[in-house]
Formats: sequence, C-alpha cells, structure tokens
Amino acid sequence: MKKDHFYVGYLPEAPPPLGKYIRRVIIALLALIALLALTLVIRQSPFYPNHYDRGEVYQFEGIVLADPYPMLFVPRKETPQNLDDYSQYLLVGFGKKGAQNLVEGFDGKQVRLSGTLIYRDDRTIIKITSDSLEATTDQAPVIVDLSLQAATVIAEKPQRLVGEIVDSQCFFGIMNPASHKPHKACAIRCLSGGVPPVFVVRERNGRTHHLLIVNESNGPLREEILQLAAEPLEVTGEILQYGHWQVLRVNAEGFQIL
Repeated sequence: MKKDHFYVGYLPEAPPPLGKYIRRVIIALLALIALLALTLVIRQSPFYPNHYDRGEVYQFEGIVLADPYPMLFVPRKETPQNLDDYSQYLLVGFGKKGAQNLVEGFDGKQVRLSGTLIYRDDRTIIKITSDSLEATTDQAPVIVDLSLQAATVIAEKPQRLVGEIVDSQCFFGIMNPASHKPHKACAIRCLSGGVPPVFVVRERNGRTHHLLIVNESNGPLREEILQLAAEPLEVTGEILQYGHWQVLRVNAEGFQIL
C-alpha cells in the first residue's frame, strides 16, 4: 500500500482506495448474509396444514358419549349399521379445557350443539360454543354400540411405538406447530384442563399417526402423563380401531423418555 493510502484513526476519512476496498467488503458481506437468510427460508419445512375455523360457528346433531373423552357421533346414514357409519368428533370447551363439564347429564343422549371446527387430516374436533348444548330426545335409540368397548384390537401382540404426547386441541389446529419442548408448558395446561391427549407417531416420510390415549381399563389418562407431554417417548401398548380413530391402550408407567 502506498504511503498516502495508510489510514490513521483520528483522520476525518480514509484514503479513497482504502475506502473503496472497505465498501466492497461490506457489500459482499451484506450479499452473503442475504443469500444465507434466503437459503434458510427456502429450506425451512412448511407448517403442517392443520386448521382452526376461528369465528366460523356450525350446528351439529348427534349422540354424545362422555367416556373416555367427550365425543359426538353424527350418523352418516339413516340407519347406521356399525361405527364406520358415524362421523366422530372429539369435543373440547372454551379456552384450555375439555368438555367433561359441558356434557355432564347428556351422556348417551341425542343432542344439538354449535361450535367451531379444529381439524387435521381426517380427524376433527368441535370447540363447543358456551351453553349451546341441548338434548333433542331423552335417550338416543341404541342401534350401534358406540362405546370404546366396541373397538377392535388391531394387532394380537402389544406394539412398540416411538412418539410424543400432545394435547389434541392445539396440535390439531389451534396452534401451529404445537409439539416438542417449546410447546410443553401449553400442552400441560391443556391436558390438565381436560383436553384429550393424543400420541403422535411420525414416520420418516413425514406422515403422522394420531392415537387417543386411554388406560388399561379404557378410561382417560390425564394427571399421570402431564410431565411426559412434549417429550420424546417410547411405549408398548395395544392399538384399537375405534371407528375412524385409533386408540392406544397403555399403562401410564409404560412410557419411557428417550
């Protein structure tokens, strides 16, 4: 560098050649940062297409079952013959709460209700509008056994699964994404409020399987699994086909954090 190109810090400005060089370096660095940011955006996996029809209220009529988790069965045919002839909707309440209190006194009855849809793949949840649930008959006619007792065991032997416990409300559409450690605190609040727990199994091709979790007596699991939410887990249990839902029947102590 020539003598007059040397820059002293207390001088008002750098020599022109040095200033030009520094400007080029800064422009190159800015371009590199922009390219890196664009690459990260392009390579970022998109959010899974789950939905929450916020503000859209729909009317439903069907049969309510309270156990193990509140669910509405809406017949697809005039004379249903089996569970597959019903659409099954999990029910949740306002905020981070299940619908146990809302369906109290309506178990097994034909009802009318309104609510907002939460859905992912072919699984749907109804977030019930407050005070909208009313019975249309004293007792629904028993044509098909809708209870979990009517579910069929998919495999003779217990299955080993690796996945994660999520709260169904957030995972199916209220939030996106709604899994892993960043969502742990929210998942615990929802599950403790009665939102049905779901075990999510992810395949390498990106597909996910969603299984409602029940205990060995086909009852709900809640307090026993709160601290396991959003953790990578391994579990061995029975898989049941309950209409178009799958159910994982398991002892809560069988979950192991990986």
